[in-house]
Amino acid sequence: MCCSEKPRVSNFDFPERLVFEQMEESIAIYDREARFLYANPPMLARLGTGIEAVRGRCLWDLFPDAHDNEFSRALRRTLQTGEKLRLEHYYEPWGSWFDNRFYPHEHGACVVSHDTTARKRAEQLAHELAGERAQLLESLPAAVAVVRAPDWVYELSNSTNDALGGRGALLGKRVADVLPELEAQGYVALLQHVQQTAEPYVGNQVRVVVEAPNGPREMFLNGVYQPLRGPGGDIDRVMAFAYDVTEEVRAAQRLQELAQQLSQSEARARRLSDSGVIGVVFWTRDGRLVDANDAFLRLVGYTREELLSGKVSWKDMTPPELAWLDERALAEIDVSGICAPYEKEYIAKDGRRVPILLGTALWEGSQDSGVAWILDVSGRRATELERDRLLESERHARAQAEAANLSKDQFLAMVSHELRTPLNAMLGWARLLKSGTLDAPRRERALDVIERNALAQAQLIEELLDISRIVSGKLNLEVARFDVKGVVEAAVDTVRPALESKRMSLRLVVPSHVEPTFGDAHRIQQVVWNLLSNAVKFTPTGGNIEVTLEQHAAETILRVSDDGPGIPPAVLPFIFESFRQADSSITRSFGGLGLGLSISRHLVELHGGSIAAFSEGDGRGAIFVVRLPHAGVAMRSEASAPSRARPTPTARSLTQLAGLHVLVVDDEADARELIATILAEVGALVATAPSTEAALALLATRRFDVLVSDIGMPGQDGYDLMRAVRRAPEPQVRAIPAAALTAYARTEDRARAIAAGYQLHLTKPVDPTNLVEVVGSLAKLAEQLTQ
Repeated sequence: MCCSEKPRVSNFDFPERLVFEQMEESIAIYDREARFLYANPPMLARLGTGIEAVRGRCLWDLFPDAHDNEFSRALRRTLQTGEKLRLEHYYEPWGSWFDNRFYPHEHGACVVSHDTTARKRAEQLAHELAGERAQLLESLPAAVAVVRAPDWVYELSNSTNDALGGRGALLGKRVADVLPELEAQGYVALLQHVQQTAEPYVGNQVRVVVEAPNGPREMFLNGVYQPLRGPGGDIDRVMAFAYDVTEEVRAAQRLQELAQQLSQSEARARRLSDSGVIGVVFWTRDGRLVDANDAFLRLVGYTREELLSGKVSWKDMTPPELAWLDERALAEIDVSGICAPYEKEYIAKDGRRVPILLGTALWEGSQDSGVAWILDVSGRRATELERDRLLESERHARAQAEAANLSKDQFLAMVSHELRTPLNAMLGWARLLKSGTLDAPRRERALDVIERNALAQAQLIEELLDISRIVSGKLNLEVARFDVKGVVEAAVDTVRPALESKRMSLRLVVPSHVEPTFGDAHRIQQVVWNLLSNAVKFTPTGGNIEVTLEQHAAETILRVSDDGPGIPPAVLPFIFESFRQADSSITRSFGGLGLGLSISRHLVELHGGSIAAFSEGDGRGAIFVVRLPHAGVAMRSEASAPSRARPTPTARSLTQLAGLHVLVVDDEADARELIATILAEVGALVATAPSTEAALALLATRRFDVLVSDIGMPGQDGYDLMRAVRRAPEPQVRAIPAAALTAYARTEDRARAIAAGYQLHLTKPVDPTNLVEVVGSLAKLAEQLTQ
């Protein structure tokens, strides 16, 4: 097809023009003689000209080299036959690849060209990388294979692995089908073990017998089975690496055999020196090497010419620190003419230190020359070093685990002791009270002891709960603006009775004005109380304690110091760790679980602060410093969190509950009787119920002002009771104020009780005064709600 004279074409238009103008592909429309009728902007940009310069011109006029290439032939075919064609070709002048689509058009043909150069280059690069990876896999001296569970089908196998099995290409075949003898020897079971345990298997000099065409072939392999995880995270494949060390193993076996034949003739030794595995060298006592085989020369990196020139000496190749091994061997040779094989190192020509196994003997009739057999044991030495490292790591881990278990055992023994000690005092005095033999002063003493020890046991339990919350990450703060000065003074007031009993002095240094800060006032007071309690506990009678509070622009600093025995240097780094005490023996001088400082550290860190301990040693006292940054806790306004109406203590709750109808629910008879007695003593009219069902029956027939219920009860618990109460059809039942009285004391337990419908959450053991205040407050709340 040849183009005729250029026609006069102007203002060529067609319906798709606006669409073509917006497309990124290069688009051209040709008439039936392959003359340009239209080119969109990307096509004109590639041609480097405007539409008027190309319209009406023949394709081959613009591109003479395209007169008979693939593109022109495809264009002619579409123009002649109306076929839709697709052609991807490389246009060398532009150095680019194009994906061309040829469509018939009412005026001739339309060609849409998409530049695929970037994709082509990416594909070429991927192909080259895949080839490099395959070459790398094939170049490895190891047999490499990947088999997929559960049938253990080969997904990858390099030529070394194929040759090792002796069955040709293994890809796509099951291990049990192509190498059934391996299954019989337990290697398929080993694959299953690696998959199930996710632990790699490392084997050294593992014996394998393969059925070869000419009979069973014994091999020794150093191998690794490495578990592989699939996209879902499960182990579905195992990669196997295996190095054929058959020759090394057999060489070692031969070395043992040769050691028994060292006295044989020089001719046999020379024949043996032709071996390419074991190095054989002929030496003299003064250090010269007379001759050696190729294996020895390769081992040490010297040429035969260098050896024969006398430049190579076995003494020079021996590290100075190992020379005594050779001296010992020569002494043994002087006695028996032969020495037992021993390990040493040679320094190769390039400076490498080569571990070797060496056996040697004198020539018959000679005292100054002999022959030595040398085996490179670098691989075995590396394996032994790795084994030693793993053993040492395991020993260290086991020692740490044993130490941790010992600490926990000691802690549990301490917990048992600290819980039993107050229990013993309470039980003993209670039995004396029950006997009726105590006079009035001793009865008062008994009651004081029981109360003090009950409080001590409650504090121990609270510390254990705090540690549980800390470990589980469930210890939360109730953040609000609070008076830090008042918190410190309240903690000081709490320990004053203990100070007075030990005739100790406490100096409180607090600024006259301290700005309120954000945090959990209860938890900060707990920290201050812990530090003060420790100072009182460990400082001897008549000692001194100083508490200092400082407030700066960015932080508040609290210091608690004493002139007690101090903290031993060995204990100081661990003073804030759980399950650690300076003295955890049975003869320790002070009680407690040793959790107070650990709890304090976590509470301070939850506030974004830090706590540190300082001591100059035995008898020099201790200083604890708490730093609380003012921005350490997110400032949450109490008004921003929705909450149920909370009652506050009233004058009535602090005095009497006369005429107040209270329903007490608890499945434990002793607990019901105690709560009923406390409330009845201040005038309340108390009814009791042992279960949720009984309580609902009473509520349906009688009117009560306040409900106090246990949570943990068999069948329907306290949550079920409260949900039933809040759904009751009677308004007076539905609106009854209620308090949960329970041994479940966690923050989440309190939140769950409030969510179920209780106004207040009290923990057992409960203080009688506090219980009376709460019931009075709930009664006042009921009055407010009915007004």
